[in-house]
Amino acid sequence: MSKTRGFLAVAIVLSAVVVQAAAAEATPTAEVPRGVLLPYRYLAGANEFSKPPEDAGTISPHAVVIGLSGPIRFQVAIDATSPVADQPELVRFDFTGLGRFADAPIARLEITQRNPSAMKAKIGPVVIRVPVDGQLVAATVWGQYEKSGPSYRELKIGFDVGLKAECDFGGKRYPVCIVDGTGNLRLGDACKPVVADGRVTGRSDGDTVMIDTGEGTFKDAASVLRYLYGQPIWIDGAWYDVKVGDDGKSISVQPVGLPTGRIKVAAANWEMLLVGPERVVWVWSTEPGQELPVPAGNYVVMRYKQYAQFGESDSGAILMEEPTGYQGGQMDRTPRDPVVDVAADATVDVPIGTPLKAAVEVSLAGRDARFSLKVTDASGRRPQYVRLKGNRQVEPKLRVLDAAGNKVHAATMEYG
Repeated sequence: MSKTRGFLAVAIVLSAVVVQAAAAEATPTAEVPRGVLLPYRYLAGANEFSKPPEDAGTISPHAVVIGLSGPIRFQVAIDATSPVADQPELVRFDFTGLGRFADAPIARLEITQRNPSAMKAKIGPVVIRVPVDGQLVAATVWGQYEKSGPSYRELKIGFDVGLKAECDFGGKRYPVCIVDGTGNLRLGDACKPVVADGRVTGRSDGDTVMIDTGEGTFKDAASVLRYLYGQPIWIDGAWYDVKVGDDGKSISVQPVGLPTGRIKVAAANWEMLLVGPERVVWVWSTEPGQELPVPAGNYVVMRYKQYAQFGESDSGAILMEEPTGYQGGQMDRTPRDPVVDVAADATVDVPIGTPLKAAVEVSLAGRDARFSLKVTDASGRRPQYVRLKGNRQVEPKLRVLDAAGNKVHAATMEYG
């Protein structure tokens, strides 16, 4: 306890002395490190595709086009290089709004699965130029395209844009990369809490800050710290505020003094998204029982994912998070969401994740019996999914015994 209090006193003095943040010249990059915390994807479904006009500039008679909207608007054509091609080969991007693809940027389609009635393909990754605020921004585009049957199609598109600099943190210099997480191809968007009627109801999208404390290549995951842009960053025993300069060409770092508490989860290998009235905080752990620093305050746990490893190749996970497809904005949170009250100079144990508790619920209708498996975690919530060996959802086996212990029925339970 005394060590924490001593740190707080020093941090407050530092923040009073440093008037201006130390700024470092930054370089835009389309090659961003892996591990963006809240990546944004543009999504399209089956009913939104259509045939292109004859003068659209597509090649294949089987080409289809679709308009995607979000933080930016653009159109996509699933096309080929030849009118006689028997499968889609590339994706064309139109950012003009005119639906013209003759000289548009392209990304190759790589077929990963195919049978007579269905196919899956990987898009890119490849660097293209995208117009943003009157300038061409280099962005890595990536995604996935699926087609099944005569009409079903699904498209996912993402863009990678980043800003890199070497920054000073209390006398030590570390490479920093800020990565777009909102899909607007701009940098400096903070992930903020959404509060309604005095209650935390969600969070906005936001960028990611990555700091490499190792060799500086951002390739060793163990040495890369990941934070949400806008949250205070804990490094080498102190809090810092990292920001993109107003001109978009620099990254500044400034020490900040904050009352600090710690949270602890019994499990190892987990990540957690905490949302409070003032800030959003991303926390992760690699060892069981780690006491991790968090700015003091009251938070709702809006995401928790715990990983498990079975040997060298098999892995699994437990996930409790926002509804599927949620990407920012408000949502209706349930009263059962764990609330974590982090006090300054104190450690709070968060009951979440393992051990899991399974119970069989039985409903009777005449001579018919329906068995349902209810799984809850240490917080009493039902996980969004539990995946075991091979990262698959395991179908439980059910046996029904009579009073003497004899088997009278056996079945495999199904999801849905």
